[in-house]
Amino acid sequence: LLLVSGLGTTWLAKRAVHRTILETVASRGEASLGEISSVAAMGLQTGNESMLLQKLTALLAKENAVYVMAMDAQGRVLAHTNVVEAGKTYNDVVTRDILASSHPSIHEVVLGGERVLDVAWPVWSTSFKSAANSEEFLLAMPQKESGRRRLGTLRMGYPMERHLLTEAKISRDLMILLLCTSALFIGLAIFLVRSVLRPVGGLIQATEAISSGVYGASVPVPSATELAALARSFNRMTDTLSQTT
Repeated sequence: LLLVSGLGTTWLAKRAVHRTILETVASRGEASLGEISSVAAMGLQTGNESMLLQKLTALLAKENAVYVMAMDAQGRVLAHTNVVEAGKTYNDVVTRDILASSHPSIHEVVLGGERVLDVAWPVWSTSFKSAANSEEFLLAMPQKESGRRRLGTLRMGYPMERHLLTEAKISRDLMILLLCTSALFIGLAIFLVRSVLRPVGGLIQATEAISSGVYGASVPVPSATELAALARSFNRMTDTLSQTT
């Protein structure tokens, strides 16, 4: 039961670690995409691929990302750090989910056999209007309001291999801690059981000796209060028997 409980706790801890890693990477990605959202809004509004690509390429290098792209509101790629993707229209499940959401979103995807965390940031028309005031770029926060139009979405893919290795190391350390703790508790339980059974075994042997006619048999008095009282009572009984026979 202890081992099963420990395994359950380890599984929950592993999930918590995975969730924390995702949230940390997502927060970093959202902050970076939010910083370029005003300029990206102008590029999306005017269809200026070179303006978009310049920012996307800089962000790719800064974040060591797998890709950074800008899509219009229909999922067509206007600019992509992998230029062969420009002009394509994405209609996969993840893209449809991103386009349906008015808030930043994250998705774990597999790209070329590599696990990637896709961070998406919707861009609205107010981003373009506020671009002149750099201190108000947070007006680009993706919350639907009347009078705003969605211009598109910025997406960035983070490689997860390094983070997954960290997660695996933490999980391994938790498992080792669980095994060590379980071994300690099992050893303690065995010690306690043996400390109880040893005087009981002595009492059984003494009882068998009395049944064989050895009325002077006695048992050691253990330290446990209840067992000590039993042993003293048994010894008094044997003393009485030995004096009367």
